[in-house]
Amino acid sequence: MVNQITRVLESGMRHFSFSNKLCGLYYNRLIDKEITMLKVKANDRVLFIGGGAFPYSALYLYQKTKCRIDVIDCEQDVIAGARQFVQKHQANINVFHACGRLVELSAYDHVIVAKQVAPKSEVVNHIITNKPLHTNVIVRTAMQNSLPKPSQIQPLKYSMVKALWLYNH
Repeated sequence: MVNQITRVLESGMRHFSFSNKLCGLYYNRLIDKEITMLKVKANDRVLFIGGGAFPYSALYLYQKTKCRIDVIDCEQDVIAGARQFVQKHQANINVFHACGRLVELSAYDHVIVAKQVAPKSEVVNHIITNKPLHTNVIVRTAMQNSLPKPSQIQPLKYSMVKALWLYNH
């Protein structure tokens, strides 16, 4: 239900100029924290899984770091809207239709999984099983105990979402 509401809101919000400021109130501190935790640099490649029609997090990450970002979403009907949003802001971000359970991870230094991604445990298991050793992963989640806990996990609490999980070696 929350995912459906988020989807409708994102589809509408991308059309309004005030949406970035509104989203910034919620997301900017979270994304700043993720940038710090991951130590994202301009030459890094970042995969954002679950960008939706309004990939604000990817845009803000790009504006702050100028890193190379690919956004994927498994719902084909949000891709055109996401691309329009990125083009409108002249951001060098690629948007693709792809499934987080199947995506190739070898090119990425960092992976960020959106809170609304489903089925989250399958996506996270795919990432942890197939990511290169150097790739760091952040998973946004609403509940601290909602993810698998391999030995390399570090739970990192943050106030805007219930928990961020950082997977690294």
